[in-house]
Amino acid sequence: MNAEARAQNLDSGIHLASVMQKIDTLLGLRYQPHQWSDLLRLLKPAARELGFTDTSAFLAWLVNSEHDENVIRTLAKHLTIGESYFFREIVVFSILRDHVLPALLERKQSQGDNHVRIWSAGCSTGEEVYTLAILLDSFLEGKEGWKYSVLGTDVNPVAIERAREGKYRDWSFRDVPAEIHSSYFEQTDDGRHEVVARIKDRTEFKMLNLVSAPALYPGGFDLVFCRNVLMYFTREKVKNIIQGFRRSLTEGGWLIPSLTETTLINNPGFEGVRFGEATLFRKQAHIPQILTFRHEKQETADTEKEESVPLPPKGLRNPFAGLFSSRDKHIEKADAPAHETPAFPRPQADTPQGSSSRADATPVRDMAAAEQTPSVQPEKQLPDNVHHLILEARQHADAGRLDDAIVVAKQAISLNKMDPHAHYMHGTILRENGETTQALQAYERALYLNQDFIPAHFSIATLHHQLGNTAKARRHFSIALQLIETEGDLERILEPGEISAKRMIEVIHTFID
Repeated sequence: MNAEARAQNLDSGIHLASVMQKIDTLLGLRYQPHQWSDLLRLLKPAARELGFTDTSAFLAWLVNSEHDENVIRTLAKHLTIGESYFFREIVVFSILRDHVLPALLERKQSQGDNHVRIWSAGCSTGEEVYTLAILLDSFLEGKEGWKYSVLGTDVNPVAIERAREGKYRDWSFRDVPAEIHSSYFEQTDDGRHEVVARIKDRTEFKMLNLVSAPALYPGGFDLVFCRNVLMYFTREKVKNIIQGFRRSLTEGGWLIPSLTETTLINNPGFEGVRFGEATLFRKQAHIPQILTFRHEKQETADTEKEESVPLPPKGLRNPFAGLFSSRDKHIEKADAPAHETPAFPRPQADTPQGSSSRADATPVRDMAAAEQTPSVQPEKQLPDNVHHLILEARQHADAGRLDDAIVVAKQAISLNKMDPHAHYMHGTILRENGETTQALQAYERALYLNQDFIPAHFSIATLHHQLGNTAKARRHFSIALQLIETEGDLERILEPGEISAKRMIEVIHTFID
């Protein structure tokens, strides 16, 4: 039974499209047809909590009734799944420490303001809020007269309660140095790690539905973090939310999305500032002509307007260097990149930008290396053991164990260096870990092995779009569209990306239209 038939096969006669529209209205959450089975699975416990024993009756009530805040909170608790950890996308915190905070303090001091205020919107269980508080506490140490506060908001009441509790399991920490544990956390009797009181005292957590009233957002913030949240909203809701954030920021304040959400920030009143691989958005004093990253006619102008701040390679990925001097040498050594021999030589620089053929988008190898590397067509069917390792790597990544996921992905590559799926999975994990350049190289290796590998074209395109390489992004998006049209089946799932061909087309058009 296809997705459409399943959607209509409800005793109540309620079409799931109506359910999804209602959830969009109440929470701003988007669900696609291929996600209907997941949506129903998540709604069943919500129905039970709200007193319904029959799911169909619950769906009819949900669609046809007006709902108060209690219903919205219950839906949010079951439909929003927050996975977070301390110092996630660690490069952003390095940028804050080395560039944003020094300039911010200088500006605020000239204005007679000694209070740094940050809002984490969509804070989930609080790891980001406490990360920001720890960073500020360390950065302001020894600077007389400075204060700071961090507000965390989320629509999920269970997540907010966990955040207020401030107790976390080992998986929330990953590679956080021991000094952070000893300075900012205390061991509890049940084996968890509790944030120390002086950090908790600088934080506050509140319930807030970002969709409900952007005009009523809290204000006066120097920085607004909203990461891995905007991707779940419709374009119109994102626009309203971003404008709400602009009102919440002080002049010259910063909006900080995740590394993969920068293309969603195309509102007037913000200018993109690129720090190496990351782009942050600074509030402009006056709304300019329209700031956009999506329309081709603006590409040249946007590139010229967007400021670029060069970053030194040393310590870029480590926000702790300089904060804990006893660890500096150890951290530097630990963060040094491993010099491994890649499965394939690094591709040479850009192909001609005017080209639209698939061959032009394929990485070009060094000629000497090309003579040494046999031309082998990738196997259509993955060997069972490689397939098992790829699945294991994905499971580790889904659980937030990115270090374990990278190890297993490398094992899959070692087992079969000619397997594009293994390189693609490796790239996806690196991207989640904030290692954008390495992720791009891994995707390009996958594409070299299979020029028709649609998820690789798609992922390369989104990364280039994130990095401001608009022409390259459009070329790979176009190739992906051509390949999907050639193969024809829009309902099929594009492995290993776990996205349907139809959904990929929709996403691509949000970038290129």
